[in-house]
Amino acid sequence: MNHVFRSLYKVRPQHSAKIHSIFKASEMQVPRQLPIAAVIAMSDSKGILQQVSASAPEGGRYRLDDNVRALMLMSAAEGLPPSDRMCWSTTFAAFVQAAWEMQRGHFREIMHSDGRWSGCEASEDAYGQALWGLGHAAELAPLPDIRNWARCFYDRVMEWPAELGSPLAIALKTLGAGAMLRACPGHAAARDALQQGGDILQKLLGGERRPDWAWFEAVVAQESPRLPQALIEAGAALGRDDWVASGVETLEWVCGHQVSSTGFFRPIGSELHGTGYVSPTADRQPLEAQATIEACLTAHMAHASELWFQHAMTAWRWFLGGNDQSLPIADLATGRCRGGMGGAGAHLDCGAESTLAFQLAHCAMLALHRRSHDALAPRSQNDTREIAAAEPLRA
Repeated sequence: MNHVFRSLYKVRPQHSAKIHSIFKASEMQVPRQLPIAAVIAMSDSKGILQQVSASAPEGGRYRLDDNVRALMLMSAAEGLPPSDRMCWSTTFAAFVQAAWEMQRGHFREIMHSDGRWSGCEASEDAYGQALWGLGHAAELAPLPDIRNWARCFYDRVMEWPAELGSPLAIALKTLGAGAMLRACPGHAAARDALQQGGDILQKLLGGERRPDWAWFEAVVAQESPRLPQALIEAGAALGRDDWVASGVETLEWVCGHQVSSTGFFRPIGSELHGTGYVSPTADRQPLEAQATIEACLTAHMAHASELWFQHAMTAWRWFLGGNDQSLPIADLATGRCRGGMGGAGAHLDCGAESTLAFQLAHCAMLALHRRSHDALAPRSQNDTREIAAAEPLRA
């Protein structure tokens, strides 16, 4: 990414002491590439399927948000053969465009294997994800045709709906606007969306904030780090130091609640309701670990503190067995990931959402590793240390 946020604020000790007391600086090797074989195995000429079981596609459904994330992966993943990148970028982009119902002015969320679309329109969160994916492609897609398509299609769909009620959808739309503004610095509509998103998030934070609850809502929900990530990006792009400060502070706060007493990453999910208690047996989703790593990358761009690398590394280890149950849910050999972890252990399914979360988390982790260490680690088995220690998944 050619845009580097300005270093503005120091990490506040009252929120980061817990993290600093648990995590000490340690080297962690990040592989240069993660195979996308699992992503390709779940994909066909229509897009990426929602669900797989025992390494075979099933269910015959394609979801908008999965295909948006797959398109983002095609822009972010390194080392892909040009023919594969072109083939799958075009496939996922075509799905996203087909999901847009022009006459009604909204996205459709689910397509069946026979090409039929379900009647329901996409959720606000899926719409926000689509806007972020388009901004991401406009900024980072290696293929000029995909960049140009994303810029044009973004302009067509960005005004639906005029107002969003979901804080996560607002954050995702804001992230998309930030990416589009970096791709097209004179894009007035993206700048307006960035301003509006930052304003709303800052007001939400002021409405719910109290001494023991530094958050935007009364509940910390799934993909919670997206909210401070968006506020940091909006503040950095528009020169709003107060927004950057609020985003950094709230990200520190939520990161502190993601750490167990034994030092493991423990995704919050949606069960933190102002009590500060996070159940060790609640369902844990890979999306939360991905969101944490990517938010830490954004925070590192705002303030290059080792804190962000260390917390992102803790979230990365969660995929590979550094969790409450010491069970790896992701496989470095194939790049696939199980659907999460609950009280009974790792889920058996390996769906598109979880696998793409692992893949995109790796892309962000690699970028963080580069920023923190100024050099890539070798990929030999003797040098990959904790990452190489992850057990392969068994079907």
